[in-house]
Amino acid sequence: MTNKSLNFLAELAANNDRGWFNDNKSRYESDVKKPFIELISKLIDELGEPITYKESIFRINRDTRFSPDKTPYKTHLSAVVSRFGTKNKAYPGLYIHLDAEKLMIGGGAYFLEKIPLLNVRNAIMNDHENFKSIINNKNFFAHFDGLHESEKNKVLPSEMKDFLKIEPLIANKQFFVMKNYPSERVLQNDIVEFMVAHSKALNPLNQFLRDCF
Repeated sequence: MTNKSLNFLAELAANNDRGWFNDNKSRYESDVKKPFIELISKLIDELGEPITYKESIFRINRDTRFSPDKTPYKTHLSAVVSRFGTKNKAYPGLYIHLDAEKLMIGGGAYFLEKIPLLNVRNAIMNDHENFKSIINNKNFFAHFDGLHESEKNKVLPSEMKDFLKIEPLIANKQFFVMKNYPSERVLQNDIVEFMVAHSKALNPLNQFLRDCF
């Protein structure tokens, strides 16, 4: 990625319409799409995930069918590096988001449906010591500052109510992390290694959650 990549994203945020995008499509292809593909491809190789960049990178076009916001394009780039990539956004992996102002690195489980969420909660109850050691790990905290604030269920199954006093996180609807950096961080030569270090810090949590799917 280069300064041209970030400049394009800033301009897109100010000119989010098809006319402007079509007039600047060659810039998008050369300054944004190509270097992002190269970045994510290198990251996939380093992490050894069995997917391609096409399966990992989200489209820049927005789905506006059910949204009051009809702007046609996202003003950020994003990818998820996991076994299933974008085909299963719920499956825990490494999430990368880049816009003109920030680089976000995150992961865990955000889109938890009923059964996986129940499985996660049962896993926390049945292996609580392991769960606590994962979320309190020094390397985990050094990279992500702990679990992100989550929506919570006000009502839990009866067998979990007593455990709620021991572990309030069992009420969470999501179990994910997210760390923000200035967008310029992506321009540094060690960016792939930087992302890999975050993935390694995240792996114990991701594996704990993956076992619940």
